[in-house]
Amino acid sequence: MGVGVGDILGGVRALAAPGPSSLYAGGTFFSGLPAPSYLGQATVTNRACAPTGASAASTTPGEAVVMWSNPASGPAWTNLVATASPGGATCSPGSYTDTSCVVQGLTNGTSYTFTVKATNAAGDSPLSN
Repeated sequence: MGVGVGDILGGVRALAAPGPSSLYAGGTFFSGLPAPSYLGQATVTNRACAPTGASAASTTPGEAVVMWSNPASGPAWTNLVATASPGGATCSPGSYTDTSCVVQGLTNGTSYTFTVKATNAAGDSPLSN
């Protein structure tokens, strides 16, 4: 429930989404005040967009530098993880603007694929390419 919205008394009669992160519901709501409220507001958070252009290179035995591009627009992420397969070794960048991190603990001579996933309050993004 959003700001000032409690129990729904008469049901939602109308919805409006004037922007990418706002949702308004019209209807009869009880907010604990003597009179019912006819409008409720909620903030909508979308999942983070998937990082793009992921690639990896290794110049140090047992390590790979995973690189990606951050989406030009869309919801911000609060955590990002690059994962190696097989094995599941991971790394995370130090900040939102970073576009690489180093996965350690890899086995020399093993072929790996890497995916990058962003996360925010709404959940995980799709995996990168």
